[in-house]
Amino acid sequence: RLRPAWCRVAEEAATPAAGEQPSLPADPPPAWRRALLGRRATGSWQRRHEGPELDLDALLRLRVACQIGRAGDDRVHRGRTRRRRIGSAFLLIDRSASTSAPWHGGGMSQLQAACELAWHTARVLSGTGLATSIAAFSSNGRHAVAWRPVQHFGEALAAPCHARLAALRSGGSTRLGAAIRHAARQLAQRRDGERILLVFSDAQPHDVDVHDPRYLVEDARHAVRRARRQGLRV
Repeated sequence: RLRPAWCRVAEEAATPAAGEQPSLPADPPPAWRRALLGRRATGSWQRRHEGPELDLDALLRLRVACQIGRAGDDRVHRGRTRRRRIGSAFLLIDRSASTSAPWHGGGMSQLQAACELAWHTARVLSGTGLATSIAAFSSNGRHAVAWRPVQHFGEALAAPCHARLAALRSGGSTRLGAAIRHAARQLAQRRDGERILLVFSDAQPHDVDVHDPRYLVEDARHAVRRARRQGLRV
């Protein structure tokens, strides 16, 4: 059953260590940008409410959604455009203790790799016209889900944001469902355009007050389904 107000999310201030002035990473190479954005980077065919052609795949997905009683995406036409995208993207970083493990790419931890990927992703997405926001989370039981803002919507992706990102440290547990709900609540308030929630995590939900291994997995699954019903892409 769903328990309203079961968890408490507490926002923390993110301040770099004294004397810490991390340099901004270089922009990702063009090949990395194309891999992230796919065909959108070249301004090719995109789904829209009106256009010169029907998108048969989109039409089929809408029909299936109607058959099973869900709200589908009614953008069933397609057209070629190079206009800037409209919408928002929320980037959520897991900073639990397990992210201190080495990243398979070598030379950094999983958290450091997630921070670097999130930074480059936010830079690329903001360059296409999307507003971005970045936050990190960990937990210590349902009453203490720690929320660390890195960038707010409308704030420039500049040195202060990167300093907050570099100040993140691994620790605590991974109450993934609560974090997704909190991020989705903020993203759902953004009314214009597409809304995307990107989660950077090892996807191993765990918390100190939960002993059923399935509970937090199903909780995260429910949070994702709920976000999608709100019209968010997760």
